[in-house]
Amino acid sequence: MKKAENVLVICTDKKMISSYQRVLKEMNIDIDIEYVGNRFGANIQASLNYIDSFREKGKEIIVTRGFLAQEIRKNLDFKVIEIAISSFDVLNALYKYAEKGVTMAAIECEAFLETIIPVARLLNINVVPYEVKRFQDFYTYFEEATDAGFNIICGGAMGNYDDYFANPNIEYASIDSSERSIRISLLNALEIYQLVYDEKRKRELIETLVNVSDVGTIASDSEGNVIAANQKAAEIFKFDRHRAIGKKIQNLSAVLDKPLLQSILDKPSGVFDIMGSKVLIDRVPMGVDDDYLGFVLKMKRTDEILSDDSRVRSILAKKGLQARYTISDIKGRSKSIERLKNWVERYARTDSTVLITGESGTGKELFAQAVHNASLRKSKPFLAINCSAFSSNLLESELFGYVEGAFTGARKEGKIGVFELAHTGTIFLDEIGDMEPSVQAKILRVIQEKEIMRVGDDKIISVDVRVIAATNKKLFEEVLKGNFREDLYYRLNVLNINIPPIRERKEDIDDLIDTALDSINTRMNLNITDIDRCVVAKMKEYDWHGNVRELNSFIEKMAAIVRSGKIKMDSVEGLFREMDMQVETYRAFCGEDENKNFEIHGMTLKSAEKILIERALKESGYNKTKAAKKLGIDRATLNRKLNS
Repeated sequence: MKKAENVLVICTDKKMISSYQRVLKEMNIDIDIEYVGNRFGANIQASLNYIDSFREKGKEIIVTRGFLAQEIRKNLDFKVIEIAISSFDVLNALYKYAEKGVTMAAIECEAFLETIIPVARLLNINVVPYEVKRFQDFYTYFEEATDAGFNIICGGAMGNYDDYFANPNIEYASIDSSERSIRISLLNALEIYQLVYDEKRKRELIETLVNVSDVGTIASDSEGNVIAANQKAAEIFKFDRHRAIGKKIQNLSAVLDKPLLQSILDKPSGVFDIMGSKVLIDRVPMGVDDDYLGFVLKMKRTDEILSDDSRVRSILAKKGLQARYTISDIKGRSKSIERLKNWVERYARTDSTVLITGESGTGKELFAQAVHNASLRKSKPFLAINCSAFSSNLLESELFGYVEGAFTGARKEGKIGVFELAHTGTIFLDEIGDMEPSVQAKILRVIQEKEIMRVGDDKIISVDVRVIAATNKKLFEEVLKGNFREDLYYRLNVLNINIPPIRERKEDIDDLIDTALDSINTRMNLNITDIDRCVVAKMKEYDWHGNVRELNSFIEKMAAIVRSGKIKMDSVEGLFREMDMQVETYRAFCGEDENKNFEIHGMTLKSAEKILIERALKESGYNKTKAAKKLGIDRATLNRKLNS
């Protein structure tokens, strides 16, 4: 059974309750019925007050009839469905008086009289209408009709109100609504109920959508009257949102002067100073076809706009681009490592750029992440990019992003660069020594001006990014060779961390082994418990030119062979034989170079250059492009030097 929760039937005639109930049952509808009767006698205001209390119970639609329907509609804020009386209802009540020569007084409201009078006269009944406009009229007109000698009084439920109307000398003809009339009225009530319900849902939905928006919104009609306003706008303009509807927008806020409001209304867009806050306000006209219907003011504080921008970029950057390592992940007990850990803590307290140097495999990104995670930016994005992995054009688009159509092959929607994604966080530029001069100039501008421009765009975008750079090259030597900008070098080398290779801190190998085993056991689902001391001692004999990366790779090989328990020499001695052969090869290959390094001393610059060029060509298989890159010069310069 469908429940119409906001509908209430008010009955003034007790005998009609059963009629209401039967009709509702047939219609399979559940509507509350309230019997008022003569509970409040002639005190119509008391009746109205009682009926009005049902609004607190969620009732919005009242179904009743006659004079009471008229009074509720006039005095209370309900939608009223009046149960009308049909000509058939009147005929059913009066036909027995037809052609009897009786005189009848019809005492009722106008709506009832309009139906009663024509039917009574059709039945040849002498009827005199008494229109009831206030409740007291029932009593007054009853006395007048009695004094005038009427035989019959007809009306609605008046005869049931109290004993005052019980006169044995006058017959009362009660005109009741038929079940058909009740059904039609209830169907109308349900139709309105559905409309009210749908309208209420739409209103609540719109109000919810407007209020969940973090943009302040005020809508005005063409006359300048407020028709909608959300809480955000009320907070900015300082007004009561619930009392704003219907007010002139110029009178909306008591704390804003009218010239300021008029200035806001005159401009399509602008930034305004409202009680110490900068607020961006847009005025958007509303209309259908050519009809102007009013406008909407959209407003937001500028500091919130900047915060939103940062939040969006942070969300985009959190797609796996967060720093994982902290200072506790830097393993080692050597004095050099302990000193560097201390420096990381100190460097993290500033926003200065950091230059991390060290051989390949020493853990430069580990240190970069540790600096970030110890800083105030730790909850913000950390993005790393390997500068040697891209050509200069591609690197520029990766760093700064690009707009639609910036170059052939560009995404249709454009792309956000890592500097934008790292906004408020840290960007780690690895292998910066391999960056082309054209890109170096743009990196310098970002560090100095805190601004970028996407490739193919003409708009400046502000960024707040800490830069940490790393290289395995001797960067100052690259500056002297002209391969790296001197001004950028000094911008990067504000704070520096030079990570020593493993061969200079072999006392850290024990800690590095423990860390590697924990990781390998988890990742490879192994159960290596320990490494025999003689194995560790043998490992410490090597220089590990690949540093931590090479050491970890060797430990993983041993673990893969043993799989569980303790790693002993007899299980991995084959790996050490391979390692010894590798060392011999390395010494044989590099020994000649070491002698030549010795011979360079005391030579002229031209002679030294010749030896260095010959060595580079040999090491690169006489590939001039690779040799030039190894020497830090371009191919044209190499050719010129070879021909000189």
